[in-house]
Amino acid sequence: MTHDTIEPKNFFKRLIWKLSRRIEASTDTYFCELPGNLGWASEKWLKFHYSGIKHDTEQFDTVRNLPEDAVILYTHKYPSQFEFLLSYTRFKQEGLPLPTIGFDQRFYGYQPALKYGRMLVSRIRYLLTRFSFPDPYRRGYFRDHLMQGNAGVISLLGTDAFYQRFVKAQTDPLQYLVELQEHMVRPIYFIPQVLLFSTDPVRAHMSFLEMIFGTKDKPGWFRRQYMLYNRPDKIMLELGEPISLPDFILERSDRGDTSADIARELRHALLRETNLHRQSITGPVLKSRQEIREAILTDDGLQAFLKDHAAETGLPIHKVNKKADSYVDEIAANYSIKWIKAYDIVLSWILKNLFEGMVIDTNGLAQLKRASKQSPLILIPCHKSHLDYLILSYTFYHHQMPCPHIAAGKNLSFWPMGTIFRGGGAFFLRRTFKGKKLYAKIFSEYVKRILIEGFNVEFFIEGGRSRTGKLLNPKLGLLSILLQAYREGACTDLMFVPIFIGYDKVLEDGAYLHEIEGGKKRPESMKQIIRARKFLKKRYGKVYVNFSDPISLNTVMRQFDMERDTFTDDQLKSIATTLGDRVIHAINQSSVVTPHGIVSSALLNTHRKRITYKHLSFIMETYLSYLTHQGHELAETLVLDSEAALKQAIDTFISSKVVEYDEKHADQEMKNALFRINEPRRPNLEFYKNNTIIFFVPAAFTAVSILGFDAFQFSSADLHVTYAYLADLFKKEFMNPPDVTPEICIRKTIKAFIDDGILVPHQSIPDTYNLTSNGYKKLRLFAGFLKTYFESYKIVLTQLTSGKHRNEDAKETLKRIQTLGNRMFREEEIERAEALSKINFKNAYAVFTDKRTTSGDAALQADLEQIDQFLNQLSVS
Repeated sequence: MTHDTIEPKNFFKRLIWKLSRRIEASTDTYFCELPGNLGWASEKWLKFHYSGIKHDTEQFDTVRNLPEDAVILYTHKYPSQFEFLLSYTRFKQEGLPLPTIGFDQRFYGYQPALKYGRMLVSRIRYLLTRFSFPDPYRRGYFRDHLMQGNAGVISLLGTDAFYQRFVKAQTDPLQYLVELQEHMVRPIYFIPQVLLFSTDPVRAHMSFLEMIFGTKDKPGWFRRQYMLYNRPDKIMLELGEPISLPDFILERSDRGDTSADIARELRHALLRETNLHRQSITGPVLKSRQEIREAILTDDGLQAFLKDHAAETGLPIHKVNKKADSYVDEIAANYSIKWIKAYDIVLSWILKNLFEGMVIDTNGLAQLKRASKQSPLILIPCHKSHLDYLILSYTFYHHQMPCPHIAAGKNLSFWPMGTIFRGGGAFFLRRTFKGKKLYAKIFSEYVKRILIEGFNVEFFIEGGRSRTGKLLNPKLGLLSILLQAYREGACTDLMFVPIFIGYDKVLEDGAYLHEIEGGKKRPESMKQIIRARKFLKKRYGKVYVNFSDPISLNTVMRQFDMERDTFTDDQLKSIATTLGDRVIHAINQSSVVTPHGIVSSALLNTHRKRITYKHLSFIMETYLSYLTHQGHELAETLVLDSEAALKQAIDTFISSKVVEYDEKHADQEMKNALFRINEPRRPNLEFYKNNTIIFFVPAAFTAVSILGFDAFQFSSADLHVTYAYLADLFKKEFMNPPDVTPEICIRKTIKAFIDDGILVPHQSIPDTYNLTSNGYKKLRLFAGFLKTYFESYKIVLTQLTSGKHRNEDAKETLKRIQTLGNRMFREEEIERAEALSKINFKNAYAVFTDKRTTSGDAALQADLEQIDQFLNQLSVS
């Protein structure tokens, strides 16, 4: 024991000794530390001061899920006491690790009064004895605090901090932490923190007011105080993805980097995460339409193309340039946050009046926000309504993500809606590029430019709205243009996001009925917009938005063993086809089963003209049992109370006069109520049945295969041939799941049928099953999903095998098929009015003309006989 540690006995010496000890202990007291308890008044004030600022509580779970022994450092882009105190206050409220120390920061307020006196005396003593002030790095102050598990804050940028590191060679906090981690067992985690005073995009040029009051990214004192007390709801606290320092060091262990090298890379990584997280909310820097136009038209590659095009066509270069400029003007969006805010006001009112709510996949949306930090998102929703354009932008805007640029048909560019849509991010394309070489090039360059700028892009892979309720086969034109832009280096990766947007009821179902039955599509116009106000008098149930897992183009390229810079045009087409199929399949898998889809299926798939509620319930329960067994997603109303949801859907169809209701036989619970379909409105029900039919296709194919076997005992192998035949026959109607064989589909379906009592496994013969008497009835209900398509395909085959008008073009032949179908329906050769669908006819015509080319007329005659056999099995016995 040294002399200094022994307490003197003399009173005055003991007093001096105690004061010296106190002063020595105060040497490691710094204003960069805030106490864990600021006192009642200070904490109440800070809580009130920051009370209006929003934060995402789910992001805070990221901190809670870190290892228990983790040392946490929150990173700010710039030094800011405002942001430090916000972190201190908000994290304390949430019970998270509390930042109590700030590297290279000073907090002269909110300190205990005695601390100022101790600091003054200790600093004077230290200066007089050592001719300098104490350094918290050298004295191990930061090390000791972190070793005890205390959290802290570190800023990444700042003029003073950079000057101290770069010019005066003072300690770099990040380098200090890298070196400290090498001697610590506890892992250090950095959590980037982003404080947003606005979610509006950052403009390329500062305004005069921003020069005076600061930008939204780095507001000045006056702007910050104004926002805090007048618009606190616009301020958001966000947390980025954590970075583990041990892992970061380990990844560079083989390179021989110094601690300074690692610290420099770490700072860049943290800044990148901070900037990308901000961009995932605000979007990229927003340039004017004119800047985008000039960037496209002055591109060296396009300039060379324009010169070649002028030489090829014999036109003067100034005329080619003028034409190119007019094409950019025709195509380009005029993205404006003011228009988007106006959309939000109008659309909020419309959605509130039209629908009973929106069901958003928030987990999927959070996954998209993370994916958007890696590359632009290519958003690919299904397309059932004109509202789809607006629904996705509305969803993104209300979940703090930038609204995408949207590829829209030129038919929507009419005045004044074209101007409005452009303001919301719409860019327009023609239905066909055929014979328009210059237009095609300009459009491709525009798509490439918005990817270079970092914008997300939305387009509809089906090409247009689905009039049948099913997903249409993918159109690969715009997808190929995106792949071409990727190949030319517009971005390092693309994230394709399949999205399901569904409705209990669709606004345009009446117009779809007109078009399906052979009527012409009415062109979009201002007159139609005015007429659309009638929709506001009705209610259309709920809207559902689901997001599938993003598909990384780089991952797909690796699966094909291709490099971005070297893949050929043929390989590009192959990748486009693969992506198109995967996207359609993913949308199908993320679809939501709605009550209207179940009710429509039950009404259409029974052979009875009048159906009791009891029998209708039996059919609906059969379908719900199968869907539940297969794990398909049901609408939340079906999950909460399926009976009430289905009754409400029935009421909707009754009120819209699609279904007629006989109240005479109904008791209070509707058990004996009789329903009858209004025959001219059957195609309306077909649309909603088709919304969910994809989930029943394996069951329908399997059921038809079992019924076709015409025996009550069979093996799964007995079904393979018929199942494969049906899958090939209806390949234009239902996309077969990639990498899933008919054998797998049959096996899964048989398991569901066993669980529902439709089939019973044979007791002694493996892979053999017996059909139950009740199961036979249920099989017919599943097989009924295909009856409409069998009848449509029968009409087409009847025309093609007649031997008449063989040399006519497709358009004329389809007209004859439509006429033939109407006659066959009148003469009761077919039963279902919904089979008279020109879309079904078009798909069947494509299948059978290809087959006739490869296999001859005899193959078509065999198909007609086979379809007649299927229809006989489904007819009433």
